[in-house]
Amino acid sequence: MKKFESCGNCHDGWKYRVDKSGDETAIKCSCLLNYQKSELIRIKLEKANISVKIADFNISADYIGDDELGHIKKLTKYVEEFKEKFNRVSLYFWSEQNSTQKTTIASIIGRDLILQGFKVKFILMDTLIKLLQDASFNEDKEKLLLGYTNSDLLIIDDCFDKAKMTVYKSGYQFAFIDSFLRHRLEVSTKATIFTSNIPPTTINKSFNISIEKLINRNVYPMEFTDSIELRNDFDPNNIWE
Repeated sequence: MKKFESCGNCHDGWKYRVDKSGDETAIKCSCLLNYQKSELIRIKLEKANISVKIADFNISADYIGDDELGHIKKLTKYVEEFKEKFNRVSLYFWSEQNSTQKTTIASIIGRDLILQGFKVKFILMDTLIKLLQDASFNEDKEKLLLGYTNSDLLIIDDCFDKAKMTVYKSGYQFAFIDSFLRHRLEVSTKATIFTSNIPPTTINKSFNISIEKLINRNVYPMEFTDSIELRNDFDPNNIWE
């Protein structure tokens, strides 16, 4: 938790006034109100498993690159009209390259929907598969899984990449994720955002054709091509200044 710091124009976040009758009243200073607002957002992000680093990011202002495919305009509309139009629309953010802002943009969407009052969860696909396997034998894991199952938006990160998860040669785990995704996308039809380095048309190479077809008939694909290496302001030497 970030420590509260007064703006200097108040007493630890409070301003005191004396009315005409001589009674003293206290009101919160804007610095305390802003601090409490930012802390509430941080708590909600942590509960959703979304990185608090994106708490102040803006989907348009903080996107790096030319966005030649026009994704940002579409995704801004996705957030603004989620309740009325897009709450059953699932997206597939993919790029065969790393560092193309897929996870960051998905997280910002999640943050914006949390601020609108929607239930949002973020999880790695590897973690989700393990949770699905354990939930049948563990009551606590089953309750944990319900949070993801019932979320209005579920963000599943690093999908369908065998290099980023433990997959048995037998494909034993595929049945768990197939059943979960089939129910979410085709039965409850709840919005889901996938991020992946695997093109949606080649999921079969790492998983199976059944899951590939499930994704391609239910999810809108969006390829990300702008790398954050276009602008890298990080200088490791600056952290010691």
